[in-house]
Amino acid sequence: YIKSDRDGIGLVAWFKNSVDVLLVDDVQFLASKTKTEEMFFSIYNYLHSAGKQVVITADRHPSTLNGLDDRLVTRFISGLPVSVTKPEKAVCESILKKLIDEKGMSLNNFDPEVINYFATRFGGSVRELEGAFAKLVFYAQNFTNSKHIDLQTAIESVKGLTSSILASNVENYEFLILFILKINTFNIY
Repeated sequence: YIKSDRDGIGLVAWFKNSVDVLLVDDVQFLASKTKTEEMFFSIYNYLHSAGKQVVITADRHPSTLNGLDDRLVTRFISGLPVSVTKPEKAVCESILKKLIDEKGMSLNNFDPEVINYFATRFGGSVRELEGAFAKLVFYAQNFTNSKHIDLQTAIESVKGLTSSILASNVENYEFLILFILKINTFNIY
């Protein structure tokens, strides 16, 4: 884009000549920005008619995006609107195992309760899960003397993240009680 601007080529022309796939996150922020919407409309129309891939995300269905030009809304609806919901616990556990592997860590260094705890407590969104895991890894690497991560270390690492969650989720109390009483969660579930 910078090269096209320097060479005097307009943004729409640059997209026409340079982009095969367009990924736009949080398209709802285009609402009520008339000139930006017009430019995006031109880019979208060209890419779509040229058979290029266009992937758009928003925090809600296109038909409920207030303030967005109707021409854009109808084009978004004509695509494949898909709702992304909260991931299931098993998916969160798989994500955590992949994150452990990507960090070059061994799953054997994590008590199974840690994976269960994180998947249950931070599984509301993948971003939340990744953030809590990053905090755990940082804490374990910088504040413990062991490579092994137990549930106590995990809970301590995310203490600030869980305070608001604990107040609103009975399952968290159950988990903490089991932890305090040193009852293995696998014996309960």
